[in-house]
Parts: sequence; structure tokens; C-alpha cells
Amino acid sequence: RALPGMIGWGMHFARSATQKRYVAGRVALAKLNLRHTEAMALLGSLGVDITLGPELVVPFKDPAVGEHYLSTLQPMADYGVTLPDGLLDGDEMRRIVPALSDEIRAGYVVTGDHSLDPRVFVDSMIAALRARNEKK
Repeated sequence: RALPGMIGWGMHFARSATQKRYVAGRVALAKLNLRHTEAMALLGSLGVDITLGPELVVPFKDPAVGEHYLSTLQPMADYGVTLPDGLLDGDEMRRIVPALSDEIRAGYVVTGDHSLDPRVFVDSMIAALRARNEKK
């Protein structure tokens, strides 16, 4: 039953999926990231679990796809995002992340960019908000 309503959304999405909008999105993410250290510290002070994982590792089976994807990140460099100089080969990627399969032939590490566990982050944010609300 939901399919007819999704067709219009899908058509709008397809028309909106342009290179210009993709680059604009990357720039917006980079701008959002400008004060991330300050924002994370504030969240941590409010009781949110901001435990970061290791640096972001991006593996690829096809080096050409990796090169293309890395090139699309270039607009973010203008806003302080540190980008790798180029791709690492599959062997170097496996030295960094031994669990990667032999199918991985290239990749890169985004120095200074980390992941966090979204479930832990959101659950701790909910708990911090509830605790703050109970104090009122």
C-alpha cells in the first residue's frame, strides 16, 4: 500500500541526486565538523558516552573506486578536514586492520576522524536528557 506514495519520493530523490548537491553535502559536513571537538566535550560533560573508536579506515576491493571516492572528499579539505594523500595497497590495509579479507586491494585512513558506537551514544544521550529532565 505504501508503494504509490513512495514513487513520488523516489522521483524527487533521483532528481536531487546531483554532483552539485553531493559536493554541497560534503561541504556542509565539513563545516559541521569544524567545532566537533568542542561539541563532543560538552556532550561528555553532560554525561553522554563519547568514547571514540579507532581512526576511520575505508577499504575498497577496487582501487579505482577508492581513488574516485577519495577525490570526492576534496572539498572538505578547505574546512580543515585532513585527507589522506592517496590510497594504501591491500597489504598495508591488512596491517592496519588484520580482519580485512584478501579481496581488499586498496583503501585509506582518515587521520583524526573516528567512529563511535551509535547505539551507546544515543542510549547515553537519552539517559543524560532524562536525568536532566528529572532535575527540573
